[in-house]
Amino acid sequence: MRKLADKPFRLVSGLDGALVAGARVSVPLDGRWLVVRLPAPLRAQLAAQRRLWVLGRFVMLPGVVVPRRGAFRDTPVKGSVPFAAEAVSPGRMLAIQRRFLSAYYFFSVAMLLVMSAFGLWTAADYPRRDSVLVECAWFFGIGCGIGAIGLALAAVLLLRRLPEPTWTELAVVPGPASINLFGMVTVKGRTVLPDGREVTVQAGGSDPSLAANIAATGRLWVLGVPVAGKMAKAGVPGHAVFGPVKFGS
Repeated sequence: MRKLADKPFRLVSGLDGALVAGARVSVPLDGRWLVVRLPAPLRAQLAAQRRLWVLGRFVMLPGVVVPRRGAFRDTPVKGSVPFAAEAVSPGRMLAIQRRFLSAYYFFSVAMLLVMSAFGLWTAADYPRRDSVLVECAWFFGIGCGIGAIGLALAAVLLLRRLPEPTWTELAVVPGPASINLFGMVTVKGRTVLPDGREVTVQAGGSDPSLAANIAATGRLWVLGVPVAGKMAKAGVPGHAVFGPVKFGS
């Protein structure tokens, strides 16, 4: 990607002849096939918008600032079927995003259960019973088990069916943005709530695309009605962009 930094992205529209096999989308481009793996929310957005930006073998979707790395092949992925155009409502996009997060949560639950079992096994089978390792292993195993239960409940809640969401559009005066050690981007600013109160707002942290869209457009879309001093879910309608925002009191 660094070698292509001075080159422009190329917009590919229509996606005539595009194919899909599971999570891998094959796009005909310059006599070859650009194959890229996309998660379910991005596939839903691409099926609806039929547009993507290409730079070498890297792909970006409109509104999404994180590039996906693909590969050029002479043939599409085996077993591919036509990648049909399909409209996506805000409610369906939100449901797809929630299922995607739920799958990640369940994977994390499995990892925590393995770690919990290892900790408890170590505590029960370690030969030196007076060792501090035994006590630490008990706490580690129990802590991982409790974490697995909590994460499993969160994953199940994400699978609940929700009514069609309502969006509230807010104008934001963006302030400074910051990036932490993990690459998470946070942007701060000020906005006026529907009740007329002027408050601070902080967005991003989990999705850099959300912070980038706010900084670039000066607009913030919130699910439901925002309340001062509360957290809310925000995103970009029609795009696989979601993240938390915090309103000041």
